[in-house]
Amino acid sequence: MKKCLVCGVFIAVAALSYAGAAGLVIKGISHSWDEIAKMALKVSGRELTDDAVKSAAKTIEQAAGKYGDDVAKASVRGGVEVVEQTMKQGGRFFGVLQKTAQYSDESLRALALNADDIVKYSAKYGDDVIVKLNAKVPGQVSRMVAATEKSGIGGVERAMRAVSDLPSEDIPRVLGAIEKNPSVAREFIEHVEKGGKYFVDKVFEVNAKQIMAGGLSASMIVSAFRATEPFVATGVKIKEGPPVDGNRIVDGMKYSVIILALCIGAGLIVYVARKTSLAKQRSEENMFWRERS
Repeated sequence: MKKCLVCGVFIAVAALSYAGAAGLVIKGISHSWDEIAKMALKVSGRELTDDAVKSAAKTIEQAAGKYGDDVAKASVRGGVEVVEQTMKQGGRFFGVLQKTAQYSDESLRALALNADDIVKYSAKYGDDVIVKLNAKVPGQVSRMVAATEKSGIGGVERAMRAVSDLPSEDIPRVLGAIEKNPSVAREFIEHVEKGGKYFVDKVFEVNAKQIMAGGLSASMIVSAFRATEPFVATGVKIKEGPPVDGNRIVDGMKYSVIILALCIGAGLIVYVARKTSLAKQRSEENMFWRERS
């Protein structure tokens, strides 16, 4: 048992040492920093010249050394701008990056390209709200926040949370409605807070063309909400559709680590139990022979 444990530890250390020397392991394959740089540059749509690769590789290696391998892995999904913004903005951006990495590659890309606004708004209205909004409608966070703030609504953070809880397909409709109808934007968002998806579906079912033509009125908003009040009053959970895709690679690695830890833990328990049993057996045998003598 001891030999198995020692071998396992040796293999793990050797693998980590190799990955550290070569770059890091992505999708089970060890890549050099140059290879990672090329993948990140491709996502960014940049040329793969020798100078560009060397410069990107250096930045990625520096970012990984300071913040961990996750930032390098994120650059392969979101582009070299991910590490550039991490090095530029520091820990605040990296915190948002880690949460965004649980969602789609598109949301990571949008974060990297709109880093200043997303970091600013996440500090103002909360990471969870802004990250969730960016995951559902990548690239539209700035417009959504600006339109909500411009509406004059009292609790912008509360309103943003209500919008971020909507299904992905409803958020662009809400954004279009408040941008096209600024005079009733506040009333519209207030009723989104009250009625959620039910209200959005109803108001667009009845007045879609008029809304997008800028002809939405307060009375139309109230009428649509009244039609959805019975559904809202029941407290039935709004179906938001399938969740935003997470990072399957990260999830798989987490489960693998948990399983490995459980196996090692079980092995140690068996090992300790056997040693205890053998020690007890030897003690009883010694006592038996002492009594006989």
